[in-house]
Amino acid sequence: MGNDFFGPTLEGRHRVNSLFKLNSNGFEQDWEIEFADPDRLYEFVHSLLHGKMKGSGEDALVSLVIASLDEAISEQRNTNNQEKALRAFFKKRQDLRKKMLTLWFKFGCRVENNDRILRLLE
Repeated sequence: MGNDFFGPTLEGRHRVNSLFKLNSNGFEQDWEIEFADPDRLYEFVHSLLHGKMKGSGEDALVSLVIASLDEAISEQRNTNNQEKALRAFFKKRQDLRKKMLTLWFKFGCRVENNDRILRLLE
């Protein structure tokens, strides 16, 4: 298991909470799922693509993006533009792609729309 990614760190969650003014203490068990917000998906993706977070904050932000995208897909919202942008992002950022595969799929699928989310990470 050595390099497995088990989720955003407390520091990363605090940084994202601060940037987006999320009402969280950062200790939530499934922080990225609890604070996923399809209404803010564009804002989250835009911040990710424009490098608003680095390091542990970026790990937390990309986790929040995946959870928010999953909810948006479940609500049958048009997410084509975000999915296209994220697919290109993950092709460039293999490090984050691998972390998200581990977090969302390795230990049992945590997303409802696993086929579409998995396609982003292929």
